[in-house]
Amino acid sequence: MQNNSVIKNVCLQISQLADVDKIYLFSHKTDVAGELLRFKLAVVIADGNKTACERAIYSQIECPLSFDVVVYLKSEWDDFVQKPYSFANKVLKKGCVMYGA
Repeated sequence: MQNNSVIKNVCLQISQLADVDKIYLFSHKTDVAGELLRFKLAVVIADGNKTACERAIYSQIECPLSFDVVVYLKSEWDDFVQKPYSFANKVLKKGCVMYGA
């Protein structure tokens, strides 16, 4: 799923909207033929307004599929991933980096 062009395109568009540190794919659904139906991303931004970033993503990103995003500031992401039962920790361990080093 990492090589899906729809997801990559959305990640590229997001990176043009915000100062993105990383984008993780943490969930996706496919049909019986293996075609992507929807997906979920965690977006880690260096700084800024998370709410404004999320609004911009949903209002400005063009995508033929349904997708969801969770936006974190880098500082809070770094804190949350240290907590073993946090959602961010789960994304870090089980998600796939789609954008960023």
